[in-house]
Amino acid sequence: MKNKDIAEMFASGKHEGKVDNLIIEGNTIYSYGKHFPIAIRIWDGNEAKYLWNSDKYSSTTSRHQSLVFRAIGGKDKILKELNTLEMKKIDGKFTDVKELIVEALG
Repeated sequence: MKNKDIAEMFASGKHEGKVDNLIIEGNTIYSYGKHFPIAIRIWDGNEAKYLWNSDKYSSTTSRHQSLVFRAIGGKDKILKELNTLEMKKIDGKFTDVKELIVEALG
């Protein structure tokens, strides 16, 4: 299995997978572990949308980000771009858009 396969697994809704340093855990895909979430999957009905980490970390992480970006379908699938700290605050707390909106309005 290659990094591209993990990115595609994440885009297809899988909740676990790992190859080299690209890791899926739940609704999040990470580069080199939990310190750098690339994207968090949030469900909008039957369709996945994503919170996207706009930070840069290393050339390898940038390649991981590119693979995931292409696999999820590009910019049209991104709800919001966040930085790493914002991503870590959200990671694991929400599974769908309604929960995220309720929290934002709360």
